[in-house]
Amino acid sequence: MEQVSRRRMAGCGPPPSRTTDAHEPRMEVEIAVKDKRIATVVQTGPGGLQPRRRKSNAGRKPDVTPENWLEIGLRELGRKGPGSLRLDALCKKLGITKGSFYWYFSGRADFMSKLLRTWEERETLALIEHVEMLGGTPAEKLRKLFTEANSGRVNFRTEQAIRHWGHSEPAIRDMLHKVDHERIEYLRRQFAALTADSVIVETQATLLYSLIFGEAMIYRREERGRRRQRQDAAFHAVMRMSAAGSDR
Repeated sequence: MEQVSRRRMAGCGPPPSRTTDAHEPRMEVEIAVKDKRIATVVQTGPGGLQPRRRKSNAGRKPDVTPENWLEIGLRELGRKGPGSLRLDALCKKLGITKGSFYWYFSGRADFMSKLLRTWEERETLALIEHVEMLGGTPAEKLRKLFTEANSGRVNFRTEQAIRHWGHSEPAIRDMLHKVDHERIEYLRRQFAALTADSVIVETQATLLYSLIFGEAMIYRREERGRRRQRQDAAFHAVMRMSAAGSDR
């Protein structure tokens, strides 16, 4: 009875300590999520997993994100047109291989679709949201929108490239119809709050939209102050139509 008790008590104690033998088999285990290595550990027998010291990543080029692809795509589109969107050319600009592209995009059509949605978000929806956040009367919102559009916020070079591209690509043309409708509809809503004359509302919305983009397409050797004065005069000429309509 006494011997049995001693054996049970001995079994309850901690296992004897054991040092790792240099000759024990070692197994490296690499832990990864998607295709990015998180850590490498070394298994050394019963001692369990121990982290292996890794080399410093100092100077290592950061991973390319989908946003990086879309950013370089829009930039190159504005600089050199649709022909610059070849996969090998974009990879060279980013300093990477093609594998990153196919991790984020199923193919060229998927990339182009996301590129156009990004352009719509930046150049239309975000601009309208910014003006709405600033607040004010409809007339003040129109003024702020006009000022923002002529301040360099809108990338007119990319705009021109996409519009030119739309002549030959139905999908691009469909996106342009959508964006033009969103922009002009926002202008209509503001002008409709200033006059009940639907003809004047439509005319003003079209004129102001044409003024914003027409200014961007005209190359003039003109000092900034003079250009701003002329833009202001044109803006007020469009706005006076609302006052004339409300007096009828």
